[in-house]
Amino acid sequence: MRAVLSALLLIVAIALAWYAGSLRPLSTSTIREVVVIERGTSVRDIGRLLEREEIIRSALAFSIAAWVSGDGDRLQAGEYVLAPSMNVRSIIAVLQGGKQQELVVTI
Repeated sequence: MRAVLSALLLIVAIALAWYAGSLRPLSTSTIREVVVIERGTSVRDIGRLLEREEIIRSALAFSIAAWVSGDGDRLQAGEYVLAPSMNVRSIIAVLQGGKQQELVVTI
């Protein structure tokens, strides 16, 4: 029984360490990328898109973070400027706040 409890605690600790690490920024790169989120895109698909575009470390961790925070239903469609130097919580805040791409024009 003690061995099973120890193994279970080890598994939980490893899972929590993975999750915490996955929420960190992918890199220190400040190169910004325009990401288009289409209307009706699921949280899971948004996570996959961000992972494919190398903005986040893990689509699964993104989905879990959106679910845990209760913000999964608040993510909005649009064009967003995101960077791999942003953590998952910041990205979720941008996507739920509707802060969309800004176009700077110099004349």
